[in-house]
Amino acid sequence: MPILNLGDWENNPGQATLVLVSVMLFPDSPEQREEYYATIIAEIFATAGQEIIQKHIPAPALFQALLRAPTVEHVRERARKALARGSMAGDILLYGKMLRNHSVKAGVSQAAYLVQEFGKVIELLKTEPKLLIQMPTLGGMQPPKNRQSVWDAWHDYKSVAHLWAAYNLGCHYSPPEQTPAWVTLGSISNLAAFLARAEFFRQFGIQFAEKPEYKEQIWTVPEGVSLPPVAVEEEIPPIPEWMRIVLPTYHAQQRQYRAP
Repeated sequence: MPILNLGDWENNPGQATLVLVSVMLFPDSPEQREEYYATIIAEIFATAGQEIIQKHIPAPALFQALLRAPTVEHVRERARKALARGSMAGDILLYGKMLRNHSVKAGVSQAAYLVQEFGKVIELLKTEPKLLIQMPTLGGMQPPKNRQSVWDAWHDYKSVAHLWAAYNLGCHYSPPEQTPAWVTLGSISNLAAFLARAEFFRQFGIQFAEKPEYKEQIWTVPEGVSLPPVAVEEEIPPIPEWMRIVLPTYHAQQRQYRAP
């Protein structure tokens, strides 16, 4: 299984955060991870003071990645698209956990169906403000438009879906002014709290995905890394009303909605 190597993260949580985000965005492409990392570092150095630059001279590999990378705008657009797709994969795990917590027998197909139907539900519920309050914020991202886009996202991002499930739990199910500190990363305590929640979803995903090879595909922290105890079960939101509305329609389309 791929190892999430965050380096000396206890002494350099900022760098570890950037490495973590790079893996979340581009789990299967070392080149794109390097290009994203190099671009962000270059942007930081472009506005940094001389003292900081002298203390933190980048490794030669960073310059090589930067020379290979496309424009800053292209890298950021690529990251934006990756964020949307990774978030979909995370929602499949998160929705699955929400359903299982309420005694709903659910697998990947059912959770993926809810992710797909989310966009339609938003339009239907615009006339029901009380129901809209229960909808996740999505952080400004657009909901998926079709079945294939959801399955493609799961296929490409299931190895980091547990990281995205933790991110979605903190970002999309909290009011913007009450976003928990751990989801912002950037510090030792925030990183540890985020990874602890991701580990919770990793363990859930292993039995939820129901495929032995899934366990070997998941990015995981190195053995021996100590993570704090977190009561994630208490943070999982209940099934919202929009899910209760959509769930019966899944059974009518079950044969058509199995994974391609």
